[in-house]
Amino acid sequence: MRINYIIATWNGRRVKPAVDMIYYKKVLNNHIKQINNVRNNISQITIMKPLSKVNNSYYDIPEDNRIQIVDCENKYFSYGQWLTALKRYVDDFDYHILIEDDYVPACDNFDEKLIDLYEEGTYLCSLAGDDKSFNLPFHCRISNGIISSKTIKKIIKTVDFNDWFDSNYQLNFSKYLLDNNIGLKDYKDEYRVTFFSLGNIIDYSCDSENNYELITPIQNIVK
Repeated sequence: MRINYIIATWNGRRVKPAVDMIYYKKVLNNHIKQINNVRNNISQITIMKPLSKVNNSYYDIPEDNRIQIVDCENKYFSYGQWLTALKRYVDDFDYHILIEDDYVPACDNFDEKLIDLYEEGTYLCSLAGDDKSFNLPFHCRISNGIISSKTIKKIIKTVDFNDWFDSNYQLNFSKYLLDNNIGLKDYKDEYRVTFFSLGNIIDYSCDSENNYELITPIQNIVK
């Protein structure tokens, strides 16, 4: 079983000033270190690098023979990067874990646990919720998840995802999946789920016997 771990990254000047730019420049570096701190069976770490004229130390990362850095268009934020990677690698792997640079693996064998929860024909994320204002029954509220090649192959090669994207890329990503008969599931009933917002950790977990996280905000790991 081959697993592709796809990290969406930021490359360039930030739209909003960060409180501590040094912290943000080290996020990807710390992310790779955390992958190597937990047991996993990841076959390839795919780092998507949006094209930019800005050079910084963000991509100065620890060596890992599993890493592939892939240049891509700077379109649709993380969601465009993930879909671009899925289209490129759909024939090479069995599963694809989609994650942003500031969320990291939180426990040993997190990838195996995600696969154990996964159902074919779906996209499994950490938190899904409704959004009546956009007429979506569900959308992925936190930007990480897993999908199989068997499921995404049905659409990624034949249905142009560019046709789905306008201004709200997070909702557009979910709509692309839903409109093409890929269901959205989450795992908040099985494991803890937290989100970092404005300096605070928000807990979305339900009651569960597994009182730990599979994927966590990097702020929980790197203080």
